[in-house]
Amino acid sequence: MGGVSILVFITIIVTFIIIKKLYDNKHRKDNINKNETNINNEYKEENEKWKEYYEKLQEKSIKRIGEQGEEEVAKVLGETIEGIQYVINDIIVQTKNNQTSQIDHIFINENGIWVIETKYRSGHIYGKEYEHQWTQFNNYGEQKTFYNPIKQNARHIYNLKDKIGKNIYIKSLVVFINANLERVEAENVINIEDLWETLWTEEEVKITKEEMKKWYTKIKEATKNNITEEEHIQGIKTKQENLEKRICPRCGGKLILRKGEYGEFYGCSKYPNCKFTKNKY
Repeated sequence: MGGVSILVFITIIVTFIIIKKLYDNKHRKDNINKNETNINNEYKEENEKWKEYYEKLQEKSIKRIGEQGEEEVAKVLGETIEGIQYVINDIIVQTKNNQTSQIDHIFINENGIWVIETKYRSGHIYGKEYEHQWTQFNNYGEQKTFYNPIKQNARHIYNLKDKIGKNIYIKSLVVFINANLERVEAENVINIEDLWETLWTEEEVKITKEEMKKWYTKIKEATKNNITEEEHIQGIKTKQENLEKRICPRCGGKLILRKGEYGEFYGCSKYPNCKFTKNKY
């Protein structure tokens, strides 16, 4: 019996040691996993902070580049000269249904009213008037796509007319600062070097000095608002959300899939009263 007791005692001790060792290993593994999780969380948080910082820096850089382009166009346009030309730079238009448009420049002379959209992009630009996206191959060989500036400016004009009158004729002009436009198939898309000549080339139908002054005053009055740039940007985000829900950003109608000459597109259900369209892709 004595031998059996000793054997049982030894078995208990060995079992205890094994269990303790297993517990210690598990505890150590749990600590390692916990530490790894903490490290991963810290790394993830730090990575998110840097990502947010980079995105803000990129936004500021893009914004500053855009501002430089607008400044160059503003220099070409010059200042308002009573009875000769009227210039309005960088205004935000708010429509009756609270849509907003940030217009780079409005220029009025005897040849008419011009809404000018400025694009500071270098390299070769590829695009057609009806396409939703245009492509830029910059001088470093990088390829980027951007929203068709003709469609962008058309929205600006639509929103401006909503404020000053639907029947007035407003001309659209897209001005690139430093780009090769040989592969752009669209009218009224020019480089800044051609801006002055385009604005002052004689037109058959002219407007009087009184009409120039009237429309300038009307536009200035119509664009008096307290809309901030932040509110305008939020409005753009809301518009994108509505587009994803197939809601027309102009009138609130439903966007319906239709077929056209250049393929499928979304059109407003309130056509022909609303002529908003959006490419399927």
